[in-house]
Amino acid sequence: MLAPLPIAAAAGGPDYSRKWSPPNTALPKTPSVAGQNAAPVPAAKPEHPVPPTWTPPKSPQPVPGGHASVTLGSAPEAHPLGEGEKPQAGAEAKASGLPVTIAPLAGSSAAGQTIQVEVADAKASATAGIPGVAVTLTRPGSGDAAPVRLGVDASSLDAAFGANWAARAHLVVLPGCATTTPQAPDCQKQTPLESHYDPSTKKIVADVPLTGTGAAKAQATTATKTATDTAAPGVARAVYADSTTTSTTVGVVSGASSGAGTYSATPLGASQAWTAGGSSGAFTYGYPVQAPPALASSGPKVALS
Repeated sequence: MLAPLPIAAAAGGPDYSRKWSPPNTALPKTPSVAGQNAAPVPAAKPEHPVPPTWTPPKSPQPVPGGHASVTLGSAPEAHPLGEGEKPQAGAEAKASGLPVTIAPLAGSSAAGQTIQVEVADAKASATAGIPGVAVTLTRPGSGDAAPVRLGVDASSLDAAFGANWAARAHLVVLPGCATTTPQAPDCQKQTPLESHYDPSTKKIVADVPLTGTGAAKAQATTATKTATDTAAPGVARAVYADSTTTSTTVGVVSGASSGAGTYSATPLGASQAWTAGGSSGAFTYGYPVQAPPALASSGPKVALS
């Protein structure tokens, strides 16, 4: 029968932390090997074209505000216009340091006159409810309104807002107090102008009648829609009201659609259904999503449920 090992003997067991070496035998020393850095391996050129590395666009500069005097040139001779024909315009004159150009229309009494151009700064325009540019035009003299062709450079606005903003933008006529006392209800009215975006020059162009220093009656149409009303592409937005002011204020605002598509809310038709059987049941509720047509009518059916 084996007797239990004394505790003292168990405590004095082998020391596993010690390394064994053969007696009377010296361990060989491994000599160091000189090394060097490996040459970098050049990356293999891909067989397909690689697009350039994307870099974020530069922050757009705000539209400069300020004042400038613009002397217009001569106007073309007026002649009867056909259906849908626009009057000819003279040479454009640019307001120095401002994103505004002006040209007299055929037969306009503004030819040869000096127009005062005032562009409100971004803060004043936003206070007046204009996300783009607010331009005030003042001409000397009196009499009937003198039509000019106004162009507003929208390139910086398109870069600032994105989403095809310039192509969706149009001009509106504002009350003269829009940039001075925008909190007054009568100063917040916006009257749409018949305008269009010229992608070649990146300008929003419209024909604007300028009122002289005398009480003048501007052109009027039967339409009385405001800027919040919607209009189909190509539908005239021209509305001029009677005015006794000595200046004309025009603003740049954006619409919901352009030739590239619409940014308005998509109408969603809700659908729901009850299903029941035995002791179980379910209620389903979803919105169908219209998908673009596919070849052979094999497009997927998309819905939110």
